[in-house]
Amino acid sequence: MSDDLNKKMKHNPRDYKFRWGVSIVPIVFFLIVLVTGIAIPGQFNKVLDKGVMFVMKDFGWFISLTTLFLVFFCIVLLVHPVGNIRLGGAKAKPEMSTFEYFALSLCGGMATGLILWPTAEMVEYTARPPKAFGAEPMSYEAIIDALEYEWTHWSLTPYALYTAFGVVAAYTIYNLKKSYTPSSVLYPLMGERMGNKTKSVTDVICLFAILGGVSGSMGYGILQLGSGLEYLYGIKADLVSWIAIAAVITVFYISTSVSGLKKGITWLSKNNTYLFFFFLAFVILFGPKSYMFNLTSEALGQFVRDYIPFMTVQDVSVSSDLWPQWWNNIWMLDWVAFAPMTGMFIATLSKGRTLKEVVLVNMILPSIFAMVWFGMFGGFAAHTQFVMGEDFLSVLDAHDHSYMQLFSMSYLPLDVIMKPLLLITQLISFVTMANSMTSTVSKMTITTGKEYTSEEAPMKIKIFWGVLMASIAVLFIWSGGLDGAKSVKAITGFPVFILELAAVVGFIVFFSKGKAPEKRKKEEYEYENEDPETGMLKEYFMKEEPKKSTGIRKENKNHAG
Repeated sequence: MSDDLNKKMKHNPRDYKFRWGVSIVPIVFFLIVLVTGIAIPGQFNKVLDKGVMFVMKDFGWFISLTTLFLVFFCIVLLVHPVGNIRLGGAKAKPEMSTFEYFALSLCGGMATGLILWPTAEMVEYTARPPKAFGAEPMSYEAIIDALEYEWTHWSLTPYALYTAFGVVAAYTIYNLKKSYTPSSVLYPLMGERMGNKTKSVTDVICLFAILGGVSGSMGYGILQLGSGLEYLYGIKADLVSWIAIAAVITVFYISTSVSGLKKGITWLSKNNTYLFFFFLAFVILFGPKSYMFNLTSEALGQFVRDYIPFMTVQDVSVSSDLWPQWWNNIWMLDWVAFAPMTGMFIATLSKGRTLKEVVLVNMILPSIFAMVWFGMFGGFAAHTQFVMGEDFLSVLDAHDHSYMQLFSMSYLPLDVIMKPLLLITQLISFVTMANSMTSTVSKMTITTGKEYTSEEAPMKIKIFWGVLMASIAVLFIWSGGLDGAKSVKAITGFPVFILELAAVVGFIVFFSKGKAPEKRKKEEYEYENEDPETGMLKEYFMKEEPKKSTGIRKENKNHAG
């Protein structure tokens, strides 16, 4: 009997417990939010705005400096020997190809954002640049700065927040053999001192952030699809259509999860990535190549120069326009709300990879792709607005950000075909993101027994979380549009900044003090043939203390002679 068949026969789908202690508080909180948002939407939005501004203005410095620290942490892992540690041990093998791994990272993280923002942010930032950097609205300097802001928001920064959490989570789960929960990332810092109360409180905080983050991002996706359907087919984007879209999407991504994370979602992600490359090649082939590449090249040089100032700007002057708060800080809070969930998702995919590979595939490669993507589509939007003289700004003001990318396809050939295809790409991106989110949240809110051998949570748990998060998403876009979604993500994301900073600092201290098992092996054993790729030892030879000579041993030796 094969191992796989034997494993399936032993699997008991009832051998699990729902973590009510961790789940009930966020569930009750968001149910109260649902009722409050429906009953008194005006007051509800005012409370959200006050909470967001308190976090962004009083703790903006902490948000930006912590994010910058996490970016540099990931970069250091690419060159530090710790980056050679293999997740799961020296003999562990990856379960998927590198391209599949990259596709899952790209699409499971923020593929919907890549579709939503290139044109919208280029127009927004060029027309209304931040006062802190002094560019004149609609000037060439503002165009270059706009592309830099897009890269700041959609390349290294968000992927570093996801990857840093994922690195610590994956190492703790696979190499230190801790449970598949966000609280495990604190083990390198706290060790056995971390009791059940600390674990539960940490997981509750993460679940708060995840529910807020997922609901907000689902809100983005619903708005995108609603705007696309209205633009292409005249279906009015209102509460009824949003509920219908949410219902269809929920059924779609829950049904695709039946085949499991590493089958259904891998297939979706691979094909979605092919579509991304197709659209990138299309805009390069038919767009203003010289303008797009030259603009991207010039912006790249300035991005390297300006990255740290852009990351740390707070503009506390009396005449501040609060741009750093409403764009930079809120985006960082937005992403970090996803860090526990996306980090756990990365951990799920990363067994058999080195820490260096985790950073390379989950941060560096998606960042490069995002920079090229925004450079081409952002450059195309700038060319259409400023060289061709089309008034994208009026279109943006008359509609919203979710409308712009689809509208910009009108200025490329074959738009009758390309617009519906882009809408399909949005749909697949949304389903892929929602699938990964629901699978991860469902898995981390159950405790499994020895007979529960499946890598997936039970379907009824997935349905529960999928319906709850979709419901919250509809509430936020109904009561506050994108601002409502962004606000709740910002408020729920802030505690995660503290958690992720503690986890990464603990990880660094863990290795610096020689507590890691990989470090102890090198100290306790003589070895040869260290594998330069993994940093592990191919052969071990136990050190032996020199034996003291005894009379008996000497006598035996002489007798033998």
